[in-house]
Amino acid sequence: MIWRLIAWLVFTVVQRRVALAGDLDRERAASSLGEHYAGGYLTLDEFSRRTGRVLSARSRGEVRRALSGLSRSSFVDSAQGAVQDMVLVVVGGAYVVFSLVLALVLGLTILLHGVSTSACLAIAVVWLVPTYLFARLRRRNARL
Repeated sequence: MIWRLIAWLVFTVVQRRVALAGDLDRERAASSLGEHYAGGYLTLDEFSRRTGRVLSARSRGEVRRALSGLSRSSFVDSAQGAVQDMVLVVVGGAYVVFSLVLALVLGLTILLHGVSTSACLAIAVVWLVPTYLFARLRRRNARL
């Protein structure tokens, strides 16, 4: 059981790293490269090469690699992104465990007391609140 949870956590982190990059991700990265070029941290050749890599990037990991080594702020941003990824993985794992336990409670309730509208409604409400909060966390994290 523990090995499956660990494998799921590792898979989720890897999947997050290979998540497809959106236009907004590429635009932010290109803007950051432009700021570094304007600040004199990049030569024109390096700026052109990195911008080409950013604009042709398919995953967020490729975007991060194109920005690697620029300045301390990019290191802090990547560390912050890694922490946010881990928080999302841990919260996601807790949500999955919570959902499974709640499904078990529903099954036991139905088995012991029969089908009850009030019990099913109560369990649905208890499940919907964390589901809504988890969905909001994922959407907010996807925008960052």
